Amino acid sequence: MEGFLELSLNELNISVIAETSHDAIAENIREMGPPDILVIDDQNLSNEHLEIFDPIKTKYVFAKESIDGWKNLKKNEWKVIYDDIISREEVVVDSHEYSAIPIFLFSLLPKSICDIYLMRTKNSQESYTKLINKDEELDQDRIESYKSKGVENLYVEQEYKIQILNLISNSTYQDIVDSDSEGLNSVDSGHKAAKELINALGFSSTSTQIVDAIIENFQTNLLKAKSPTSSMIKSLLDSKGDIYFKKSYLINLVCFNVLKSFEWNSHSHTERITYLTLMSDLTLKDSEVLINTTERINNAGLAKETKKRVESHAKAAHDLCLQFKERPFELETFILQHHGQRNGVGFSDTVPTHLNLFLQLYKTVEDFCIELLLKTENEEEVENIQISEIISGLDKRYSSPKVRDYLEIIQGSFN
Repeated sequence: MEGFLELSLNELNISVIAETSHDAIAENIREMGPPDILVIDDQNLSNEHLEIFDPIKTKYVFAKESIDGWKNLKKNEWKVIYDDIISREEVVVDSHEYSAIPIFLFSLLPKSICDIYLMRTKNSQESYTKLINKDEELDQDRIESYKSKGVENLYVEQEYKIQILNLISNSTYQDIVDSDSEGLNSVDSGHKAAKELINALGFSSTSTQIVDAIIENFQTNLLKAKSPTSSMIKSLLDSKGDIYFKKSYLINLVCFNVLKSFEWNSHSHTERITYLTLMSDLTLKDSEVLINTTERINNAGLAKETKKRVESHAKAAHDLCLQFKERPFELETFILQHHGQRNGVGFSDTVPTHLNLFLQLYKTVEDFCIELLLKTENEEEVENIQISEIISGLDKRYSSPKVRDYLEIIQGSFN
């Protein structure tokens, strides 16, 4: 009975949420607000549930005994509900087109300029339930609760997508500009926002203004650091930021100091480093950015399609970068080959001599930073990490005089 009713209404794009207990319905109402209509196939309602359900205007119950304020029906009268719903003036077939926006981006938005929806799929049918009304302040605890349940996207009507993304971009840009050298949280959010916006829109004014702000922030603040001190490293590694951001920040911090030993210590070289760290992993999820060897990808337990995406992420980032007209010279080539493969597919288990010398240095620093981050991911205390052990391990892995020179400079920058 209820299955047929649900299917019939879903065909009209009317969202139906089915639960198996009163507690589950109550929890749904607390999270999403009261529905237009509630149908209960059980009269044994507690006073607590009656109170929670009371604000709902139209309530049906299939029961022998009537409940005050509810429409009492017999089991064979379920079609009354269907007729009631489709006869209402406010219920129409949903002809809107919706656009997905990564749920993370709503954590950067204090107030919504349009209605925001949750998409549900059942029996191959998509339906959209309004979560947040236009001009309503966003409850970040509520957003976090959906993220914790695995919700990746929320939805807006297509006509509002660009407005929402512009608003997020402008707000994030200002946060980065206003942050000081200790403002890791703002730059962390900016990194992730830039990544999501580039994947959603490509390189447009909406996405690139955040990129510009991050570049400026790193150039201004990290170049001031005389060396990557233990306190700076500890502050970064102990922060709650994503691995994507920590890896980018750490590579910049180490590279900027190592570059001082070479003739590559110009603004164009340090800027290129920041672009590389920001753009090389654009298509990777946070759990994938520390994969940098054939052994690690083979042991990661990834599904076939996921493994293929990770293996070709340098090529995918290269293709995205070609849209960026203001990119630094040779940036697209460096992105393509940053894991040592000419075609941007797979991982080189050495630092190939065919790479540009600048890129050889970058790959060495990136591999060092990944080893450092892996130790913290394995819950090793920052104070107990021995830089010399990481350097020694990489030296044995690569057995290259040139790489050894780079590793000695990296180790020296921590003294």
